[in-house]
Amino acid sequence: MGFSFMYFLLVCIFQCLFVPLVASQGQLAPALFIFGDSFFDSGNNNNRKTLAKANYPPYGIDFPSGVTGRFSNGLIITDYFALSLGLQISPPFLETEESVMKNFLEGFNYASASAGILPETGSALGRNLCMKKQVKLFRKTVRDYIPLHFTSSKELSNHLSKSIFAILIGGNDYANNYLQPQQYNSSSLYNPKQFGELLVKELGNHLKELYYLGARKFVVFEIAAIGCFPAILNKVKPKTRCVEDTNKLVSIFNKKLANELNLLSTILEGSTFTKAESYELTYNMLKHSARYEIHVAWLETMELDHASQIKGLAKTGTPISFGTHFTPPKRYTRLLEANVSMLLAFALPSIFSNSLKSPDQALDAPLKLSLTE
Repeated sequence: MGFSFMYFLLVCIFQCLFVPLVASQGQLAPALFIFGDSFFDSGNNNNRKTLAKANYPPYGIDFPSGVTGRFSNGLIITDYFALSLGLQISPPFLETEESVMKNFLEGFNYASASAGILPETGSALGRNLCMKKQVKLFRKTVRDYIPLHFTSSKELSNHLSKSIFAILIGGNDYANNYLQPQQYNSSSLYNPKQFGELLVKELGNHLKELYYLGARKFVVFEIAAIGCFPAILNKVKPKTRCVEDTNKLVSIFNKKLANELNLLSTILEGSTFTKAESYELTYNMLKHSARYEIHVAWLETMELDHASQIKGLAKTGTPISFGTHFTPPKRYTRLLEANVSMLLAFALPSIFSNSLKSPDQALDAPLKLSLTE
């Protein structure tokens, strides 16, 4: 899959930094609710009619129970996020039995591979859960399952207000929509600025709906530098390391996202929006991968012969990533430790107020986090 590096990057952040940071703190939030695309999908696409699924080897070869539908050989970023909060791993909503739903209170995963902010995004690959459908499933969760654990609406509201809502979506709206004019008409309907505005507006509406359903603490990720990802590079075949025109497109979205989150924080009382500014870090790491001594093997296709090559690399101990399998070099670990200690701090400022690191400690490519509340 062309976006494997994002797993590699984000999982490093949580595995190398956040899990040790909070291990001694106990449960830091009552629940984690997850929305997004293949970066966060933990199995919701397994039984859907789509090519965007990962319920076969070598995916899952390092996961305790084997293949799960995660686009990874092991845990994915949201698994580490849940563990770092002191929670159980959030199960995929569509793959969870009714009896479990009624008894599980620590959050669910609604993410779906190939999904986007727009309903039509990724439809050429088959059926997925667009952001609107994911929010609809959360509404069902709030209506049918979570209330079973509380005796009053006040208790329910308190539970949701302290929970964390993680959102990573939008990359497919470019990679599997706007940049594929032969299958989608969005590029003929909107210029880059208009399309970025459309996406941010739609995402903002979904965030407001989550707020009205009880959400208060949001962690929203930028779109990464997808112009440096193999899926884009193999299509355009540029002479440079990245397709800068594509990166300019997502940069429009990212800039407008910051403004939207600032606006939402002013109109939605009691809300906290954390924007993980992952674009700059992914851009620098991908464009200058040799500088950071990082070697990434890309799982480009669904074909098992290629997957076997990846599996062979893993057995040799080569520091690779198809999904989350990697051996982080010391340089990379230092970079993360200096620059990403604030994500949970911003989501839970009262707990992590003493753990914050100054931006002055940043190294070459900091993952910046913007807090609005």
